[in-house]
Amino acid sequence: MDKARKKELLKGYKAKEKQNFKDSLPMDEELFWNLFDYVDEKLETNDGCDHSLTFTREFLEKQKVDVESVLDWIINEGGGCDCEVIYNVEERFEEYGE
Repeated sequence: MDKARKKELLKGYKAKEKQNFKDSLPMDEELFWNLFDYVDEKLETNDGCDHSLTFTREFLEKQKVDVESVLDWIINEGGGCDCEVIYNVEERFEEYGE
């Protein structure tokens, strides 16, 4: 297989992975970005993370979403506490960003 073909296959694979990720989102992508901003701000003003999803849950409860299914998805993506939502889950969004 030549180099150009490998590059083309890799590009197709990455595009499919990105689409699979976006299809798996349990709420609107824009809400996730708002969540990350909210949690980040709360962590900065409340002496950091207490190793829970307190701020994440707080944000989600204010939205019209299925809180438990979103939390399950977040935990599955590596967000076991508020700081991991920022460090792990937000990183996944950046990885699959435009």
